[in-house]
Amino acid sequence: MDVQYRADGNKIILLSCPRESHVLFPSVVEGRAITHIGKGLLQHCKVLHDVTLPSNLQCIGAYAFRGCINLEIVDIPDSVVEIGRAAFLGCSSLTCISLPDNLIEIRTDTFRNCCKLSSVIIPSGVNRIGLRAFKGCENLEYLMIPKSVSAIDSDTFTGCKNLKTVEIPSSFKKRMETPISEMWVNAFKKQNPEAVEQNPETVEIVEDFFSDLYRKYETPPLWRHLFFDDATEIHYY
Repeated sequence: MDVQYRADGNKIILLSCPRESHVLFPSVVEGRAITHIGKGLLQHCKVLHDVTLPSNLQCIGAYAFRGCINLEIVDIPDSVVEIGRAAFLGCSSLTCISLPDNLIEIRTDTFRNCCKLSSVIIPSGVNRIGLRAFKGCENLEYLMIPKSVSAIDSDTFTGCKNLKTVEIPSSFKKRMETPISEMWVNAFKKQNPEAVEQNPETVEIVEDFFSDLYRKYETPPLWRHLFFDDATEIHYY
């Protein structure tokens, strides 16, 4: 395979490769193990159907496969510890993916608009799910969030119209069932205690910011509305 790479200390970063329908990345180039897939390596490669990544790979760069609309199969080795933001954004033919056990974060827009993605297992070591990570994954029906996850950013699962059930750690229950306005006001008080003490009316200004939400809903929208569509059932465990 005709590839270009760059050495950066102990990193061997793959910079270019043939844009074909079937890509089998070499594990070694000129005697050196490939550890990183470069930023935007195969983005918008519309002929790409399946990818087998190097066995020693540690990092998939941001936007690496963005917009590969015919990509159906990706074999990610367990050696991978980092997947860059929007790495698979808009891979609308991707049906399932197995994430490596050593992954610690699912970053912003990683699988956004992967509309055929029906199954994903989040590894037990993941501690954060980033902004819009699964937004628009219309075919996703079930998801279990492991207890290792301590942070879920907003808009993570909105637009997942067939996501019927989410299993989520009980540690999130209080947060998910808290009205958005209350959460924001409490956060404001915590971050700006001196401002609140000197001028309590500042809290009223923050509360007024959410008045439109109260008019829109019969009951105050809950924090969960920032993450999931209304039709999604949340089961706590």
